[in-house]
Amino acid sequence: MSQIVNEMGPLPAAKLRAAMEADIAAGRVASGGRLPSERSLSDQHGMHRITVQKALGQLEAEGMIYRQDRSGWYVSPPRFLYDPAADVSFTENAVRQGRTPGSVLLLAEETVAGDATAAALDVPHGAPVTRLRRVRTLEDRPAFVEESHVSSACCPGLAEHAATVVSLAALYRDRFGITLRRRWVRMHLAALRREEASHLRSAPGAPGLLLTRLSCDAHDRPVSYDREYWRHDALELVVQVAAGGPATAQRHQVVTRLD
Repeated sequence: MSQIVNEMGPLPAAKLRAAMEADIAAGRVASGGRLPSERSLSDQHGMHRITVQKALGQLEAEGMIYRQDRSGWYVSPPRFLYDPAADVSFTENAVRQGRTPGSVLLLAEETVAGDATAAALDVPHGAPVTRLRRVRTLEDRPAFVEESHVSSACCPGLAEHAATVVSLAALYRDRFGITLRRRWVRMHLAALRREEASHLRSAPGAPGLLLTRLSCDAHDRPVSYDREYWRHDALELVVQVAAGGPATAQRHQVVTRLD
């Protein structure tokens, strides 16, 4: 990364940031490892504490480190690689990447479809749906808050089973005989609202990604309408793009980081 330079060389915050970035890249501070305290960094580098905080803030904005429960600064774990075009559940994808997925159920209730949910699921306004709200984790660290509205006609009694599973996709398959297929995925950058920020151990207004998805069964019948609020440092989009048409059988990766 480029450094801000003045006539005397790199500015102190940029110099410290570059040094810490090099340490992280070289593995001298492991993923999930705790960084020295701000005071220790200040004493070690002979810098004012405000300068240290500026450098740490820059690394946090780039997703390289994060602050946790006022206990200090930590090196961010690898980002979760997500291909919105692939019909692979979060749990299955995480396991493929050598990660440990988890789930914390916040809410499971039977309710009725509002306008947006009814339109997405192609059901009448007021039709019965199951609303699930969960925090999805990687290595016990919150990655995103997920809210799902599921057609009760497709999955009756879903709320009773949601607390005992990590993978809803597996529950749909094993209990209801449904293998989900994504019809569409939409995403845009969004500031985290207070409630989501609290569950993600972040600050209200911090940058995040809002992902909205509609999933259907094998007969293209809408089953689940989902909204996910991701931490900006937890996700990397990897889109498989076919090049030159089917005859070439070539595929390329388009990678997008949310820095």
